[in-house]
Amino acid sequence: MENEYLISSTRQDTSLVYTVNSAIGVCICPVGMSGVPCKHQEAITIKFHIASFNFLPSLTPKDRIFYAYIALGKITFMIYFLLI
Repeated sequence: MENEYLISSTRQDTSLVYTVNSAIGVCICPVGMSGVPCKHQEAITIKFHIASFNFLPSLTPKDRIFYAYIALGKITFMIYFLLI
């Protein structure tokens, strides 16, 4: 099905496979089923460069500063990132 990906478990039981639907941002793992972004969703967004509401792309340090400013609305937070 379109926008669905199969991800193997990283645990010892390699026969376990999770399904991630990137269109609606869900995974069938216990974390993903609770509505929280999970590592399987993140893997898909990174590997295939897929836009997702659950994960913001952070391509450069300036991008991360910009997203932090949007989230926090504080210029002082931006200065902290510039000093690191």
